Amino acid sequence: MWLTRKTGLGKRSLEEITRLIKEQLQSTNMEFVQSGNKLILAGGYGYSNTADDHITYPYLAVLEVDELITSIVNGKNIEKYIVQIKDERMAVTAVVSFAKIADTFLLVGGQRFEGRYNPNTDHGSGLHNNIPMRSGSLSAEYRTGRTAG
Repeated sequence: MWLTRKTGLGKRSLEEITRLIKEQLQSTNMEFVQSGNKLILAGGYGYSNTADDHITYPYLAVLEVDELITSIVNGKNIEKYIVQIKDERMAVTAVVSFAKIADTFLLVGGQRFEGRYNPNTDHGSGLHNNIPMRSGSLSAEYRTGRTAG
């Protein structure tokens, strides 16, 4: 993670966070919305060492922005400020819109790829379009920074 500021540049290695969070953060076409101090990330597509294939990540992650910035500047571990939960409904990429209205988050449209994307064919046998709209609010685990389970 990189932090750019007028006073300089800070960075932290993704090697210090869990493998599943690292894989999702390295994905492409991840959906995101910010609500106050929380940056909410959904899905994303990329190569997963865990799955040994290209996948659409089935995760929702919540990052505590101010705490991440402070940790990067001070050279501290960042992992405790990132909460991630597996939810197959969040396995999306190329979403039409990810937004928050009042206390409700809306994730509209999107695609899910299983396997390698190939733009020169039918995009592979794992393309799923027309994913329905999903809506909901952040659970207590995300609001308090604790993972479910």
